Amino acid sequence: MIRALLSATLLLTALPMAAQLQVQYGAKSLTISGASARADVVVIGIIHTNARGFESIQNPQSIERTDAAGSVTVTVARPSFRSVWLIVDLRSGEFIFSSPPGYALRRMPVPADAIDRTGHSLLHSFPSADLFIVRKGEGAWHARASEGNRPDPRDARFSVGVDHFKPVGATPPAPPVLTPNDIVMVFNAPYMEFWATKLTPADLSGAK
Repeated sequence: MIRALLSATLLLTALPMAAQLQVQYGAKSLTISGASARADVVVIGIIHTNARGFESIQNPQSIERTDAAGSVTVTVARPSFRSVWLIVDLRSGEFIFSSPPGYALRRMPVPADAIDRTGHSLLHSFPSADLFIVRKGEGAWHARASEGNRPDPRDARFSVGVDHFKPVGATPPAPPVLTPNDIVMVFNAPYMEFWATKLTPADLSGAK
């Protein structure tokens, strides 16, 4: 009995612990670690900069390949303290939201009516927004909506069809509908605030 317990303990000790995604920020780069080895990782950033009194927003989007240790370094042309990053391991489905040390994420609750129950669209009330969908094993898609896209100027909300999203990197064209486990982020860049969620079957209760 003691020998069996000892063998089990040694076996558990020998098994590798599950890695967790992490981000380290450099002067002109960010290094992602803890991802699956030799796997694709979605890297989406919203960067708010102020140079010589002029404010601007950059939105780098890419799919990167990790090395044998599950790490990858991404070059950032114009790094900024005010930035938010969505990192998704496309093999495992693990994801994190990250910002440079000291910058507080402004994550909002998911609005009650933000997700179309049939999975065909997303709804938001920001004057302008960047919307993202990431699907495990497939890739990521992006759409941008603003007041100019509003069909009715009196309507304070925008409905963005999933099939209008554009692929990030070599991702295939956008799917017709959302599915459970999709990661959704809607970002109000001027105010650096966002809501995000990983969809469940309950979110898509109207899907057929």
